[in-house]
Amino acid sequence: MRTTLTILALFAITLLHAQAPALIPYQAIVRDEAGQALANSVLNARFTIHNESATGTSVWQELQPVSTSALGLFTVQLGSVTPLTGVNWANGSKFVQVEVDLGNGFVDVGTQQLLSVPYALHAGSVNLSISAAGDSLFIGENNFVIIPGISDVNGN
Repeated sequence: MRTTLTILALFAITLLHAQAPALIPYQAIVRDEAGQALANSVLNARFTIHNESATGTSVWQELQPVSTSALGLFTVQLGSVTPLTGVNWANGSKFVQVEVDLGNGFVDVGTQQLLSVPYALHAGSVNLSISAAGDSLFIGENNFVIIPGISDVNGN
């Protein structure tokens, strides 16, 4: 029984860790200088994450080729070219700057503060472990859950 519960706990930890992909979805419509959607085009987009402010220090950058739809829409996953694992999400506000190359060099499309969901990436750094005896699940710093039925405090 103890072995079965230990295996189930290890399996649960694996699932918990796997739920935070280090990618951020991004979607936008590209428009030309006249404000018309740039339909069915392939171009380069550059994404930069700045620390603390819209003009703060660059902490991450990647270049991606994007293909627009008939409406000028493109969708990318930030972090699919250059991993986001080096960004310290726990330290300060983060801002994403988007630039698009329409053929004459990159044009700054704007910078927006990242809120809520991308900060879930920080959850991937939480310590999850099981005690050597397999009777306690440790979560974070000095927090633990006693596994019912097999922990020493249960008298087993």
